[in-house]
Parts: sequence; C-alpha cells; structure tokens
Amino acid sequence: MGISFLSGAKKKPYLTVDQLVEFLNNEQRDPRLNEILFPYCTSEKAQAIIDKYEPNRDFAKKGKITFTKLIATN
Repeated sequence: MGISFLSGAKKKPYLTVDQLVEFLNNEQRDPRLNEILFPYCTSEKAQAIIDKYEPNRDFAKKGKITFTKLIATN
C-alpha cells in the first residue's frame, strides 16, 4: 500500500483529486464490496475529503491534499 501511495504522488508532497480517487479505489477499497451499496470514490467525494481534512485552504481549493494530513487521518 505505501509504495503505491507514494508513487502515485510522483515525488510531490501532495496528491491531486485524481490521484486520491485512484488511490482510494485501487488501494483502499475492498474489491469484494457491492458496487451499489459501496460505490467507488468519485472526484466529488475526493474533493469533499480534501476540503474536510486539508488544513491549507489554498491547497484544498486547488484540489490537493498533503501527505502528512492524509496519513494522520487514517
């Protein structure tokens, strides 16, 4: 999990909305879950997560979440 997460960022200290969606859907979501009851993460849901947890408002407005905050919320 950690390797995919870090490689998704392409050596930048943050993830974009698209990278966060990919990470949540491919690394965090259990593929055995029913897609109707437990839908995949969307860009809108990822942006809501960023808005809620990213303390840097400028980053959040640009659709970015820093590693330190993302890791600390787990």
